[in-house]
Amino acid sequence: MKKMAMAFCLLALTGCASLSEKECKHGNWAAIGQKDGERGLSKDRIDSHSKACAEYGITPDSTQYNSGFMSGNKAYCSQKGMADGKAGSDKGKPSTCTGIASYASAYQEGFKEYCHAQGVMAGTQADKKKGAVSCQRKREYTKGFAEGLKSYCTDENGYAKGQTAADHRANYCPRSLRTIFNAGYKRGVEEYCQRTNGFNIGKDGGNYRPSKCPRLMRSGFQTAYSKGKDYKLLGEKINLINDKLTELDKKSQDPATSPDLKAYLSKEIQAKENEKKELEVKKIKIEGYIGV
Repeated sequence: MKKMAMAFCLLALTGCASLSEKECKHGNWAAIGQKDGERGLSKDRIDSHSKACAEYGITPDSTQYNSGFMSGNKAYCSQKGMADGKAGSDKGKPSTCTGIASYASAYQEGFKEYCHAQGVMAGTQADKKKGAVSCQRKREYTKGFAEGLKSYCTDENGYAKGQTAADHRANYCPRSLRTIFNAGYKRGVEEYCQRTNGFNIGKDGGNYRPSKCPRLMRSGFQTAYSKGKDYKLLGEKINLINDKLTELDKKSQDPATSPDLKAYLSKEIQAKENEKKELEVKKIKIEGYIGV
């Protein structure tokens, strides 16, 4: 409970003494000022200390306090500036750092790190407009972008993009890395353009991009894709027939169904069974053609 009360006092800063009797009598006012400055408190904090210590007949040494406060506040503003810069925060410096040069200089250093990280992130996607607009003309951003490109312009990434025939930005890669990326992409595309994959894309849906396929593979890929779509349609028709067969069979088994109607239903069931078999044969032929 005591700790909770102390925490409440720190948050409220009203209704609680800022210093204890011991701190008032034996405290180092320069150290107290420095601690307040390091916490980012206002310089007026000494007024709270004056009120707290007046009860014990003690007046703070404002000269020592202010000296310590300035030292602590400078350290606080440096840390805050660096943190804000690294976060790319544009909310402005705290009022307690007004006129403190260390905030601005630290912010600039932190912002350089932020822009470098933004450049690396954009480089990994080979997209110069991906990072923060405020950084895109900074030298650190350009340097980070070049570093990020190294992880984009790899054989593995090219291969992964080729497997889905995805668009790419190999033109951003340095010439030596571009060759490596393109080699991987080519292997991936050749895998993408296999007839089996074309069939699966047609059957299951997916990224259908025949224009990415080498000329000698394109026709087979497109035909397999069409076969995949046909295969899917046949399956959907068979499912509808199965639903209809279930409905007909249920009605045929109903004791209330007349003999004449049962005879009619039997013919309908046979017709549907025959239709289903024809569709299944067509599916088997497609499977044989594709080799699945």
